[in-house]
Amino acid sequence: MKSIKKKTKKKLEPRRIIKKKVAPNKRAKEAPLPKKEKSVFLTAEEHYKALDDILKKNPHTAYIATYGVYAGVSSNGKDNFGAGENKTRDFLDKLRRLKDVRILVGLPYPGAKQTEEEYTEALWRILHTAKAWPKFDWRFTKNSHLKLFAFSKEGGNIGTISGGRNLTDSTFSDVSFLLNVEQSKATRHKFHSIFGASKKVSKENLGL
Repeated sequence: MKSIKKKTKKKLEPRRIIKKKVAPNKRAKEAPLPKKEKSVFLTAEEHYKALDDILKKNPHTAYIATYGVYAGVSSNGKDNFGAGENKTRDFLDKLRRLKDVRILVGLPYPGAKQTEEEYTEALWRILHTAKAWPKFDWRFTKNSHLKLFAFSKEGGNIGTISGGRNLTDSTFSDVSFLLNVEQSKATRHKFHSIFGASKKVSKENLGL
């Protein structure tokens, strides 16, 4: 009888994975992460840089609220700074091309930290500042401490900054920040309610 040979299974060798070498200069580059928009501004430089970035979007309107104002114009009407020497002055100059600029100034008041004479000087300074930028709609009130820099165009809001920084060139420690859509809407509504009840900046209205 013929002997029956058992069939043996061949052992399969593990499949080799051959990695193709890629030249260093041909390696795929990882896409950079998108830069997150800065929303908190800790210095006057950062604050005005943020305002400049918004102005690059070509707004048509600007609504500004401040407690006091200083753009280099003294109480005697003298302009103490040239272009590039005062951030507030330069900022206001950039607003001249906008169709509608409304500025609400909260008046300081005589008290323990301010004499009657100093208060009167502050009023004259506000008046002469308004005269230096006559196309803007300047209003004043004794009932506002609001700080706001809001910009719009026909498509709607394109940037709103609020916080503690006024329309001055002060280097005091302070913080301002970019508002989101809902915050911007609420703050603008507050601005318009105060602005509508305020008086135009004039010698007569200021009692000078």
